[in-house]
Amino acid sequence: MRRRGFTLIELLVVIAIIAVLIALLLPAVQAAREAARRMQCTNNLKQIMLAVHNYTDVNGSLPPTGNAGAVNSRTANANDLSINARLLPYMEQQSLFATLNMSMGYNLEHNGTAAATKVATFLCPSDGTIVARGLSNYTGHDFGDCNYGNNIGTLHTLYGGAFDGPTYMTGANAARYGGVVTLAAITDGTSNTVMYSEWLKGPLAVRPGKQMVYTFPTSYTAPNTPPATAGPTGIMDTLRTLSASCQASKTVGAQTSKGFSWASQGCGVGGCYSHVNTPNKQACTFSNMNANYPATFDYAAATLIGASSYHSGGVNVGFLDGSIKFVKDSISQATWNAIATRAGGEVISSDSL
Repeated sequence: MRRRGFTLIELLVVIAIIAVLIALLLPAVQAAREAARRMQCTNNLKQIMLAVHNYTDVNGSLPPTGNAGAVNSRTANANDLSINARLLPYMEQQSLFATLNMSMGYNLEHNGTAAATKVATFLCPSDGTIVARGLSNYTGHDFGDCNYGNNIGTLHTLYGGAFDGPTYMTGANAARYGGVVTLAAITDGTSNTVMYSEWLKGPLAVRPGKQMVYTFPTSYTAPNTPPATAGPTGIMDTLRTLSASCQASKTVGAQTSKGFSWASQGCGVGGCYSHVNTPNKQACTFSNMNANYPATFDYAAATLIGASSYHSGGVNVGFLDGSIKFVKDSISQATWNAIATRAGGEVISSDSL
């Protein structure tokens, strides 16, 4: 008896059915993988926020965003280590912290071993960019990349030089930015005040998008000057104007390697981010700070680099009460600014995030 095989048409039909099934299943698989990556990102922020509270319990104050000490030519910004570096002992990284020389610059050979260490907690798995910048003072090694930074609020020059976010500076010139911040200073409430969020790393090349840092035609004005505008309404108008100018910029700046080192206190590197721009908007730096970096510590205190991610529709945010929330891109400018400040007195409804 002759055995009948599959005809060519039947084989093509089967192949077509399999292709359709793959096309239907692939988005679901990718969505499941991204959900897992987003969960890991959330867990990273939970560990960081736990470290923030452990630091606060031990030291009596929140961790500083950086050091405003005098620039020393021999040590190249002595102790310019980030808030992330200061949190290491409180996130089971005591041995790594012990290798840091806190009196030296983060990028000098004295700190090469530590700065070149990859710390998984500082990396969002949804952002696979590797910033191969290289440690110039430590041949053959690269910096440990970073996706997470602390909230400095909006822009301190609008408040006479003092941070409006939950942070401060240490060092000889710390008074320029206000005093030490404790939990008691968070009068808006810890559940209404953001401490940490995430950003996308830069590709070390010009690829326009939210992973880049642009420049816009506004100069940074040093602190200890009167507020630019009087009252919260005037400040809000100024912030909206700054954000709109940033979004309109087409000029990619010198900082193409956002997030290249968790050890650096530089904004958008391993230090801070701001709430001038709402989530996943274009990041910017001031026209007179377009370099990596100016010979000043203001690069650790002033920025229009905001929160960004590859998570669909928003970013993960860590609040000072330890909770991690997913904030949508559609959040209003007013609410985004309100959760950035520690003592703004704003009323924030739970359904506005």
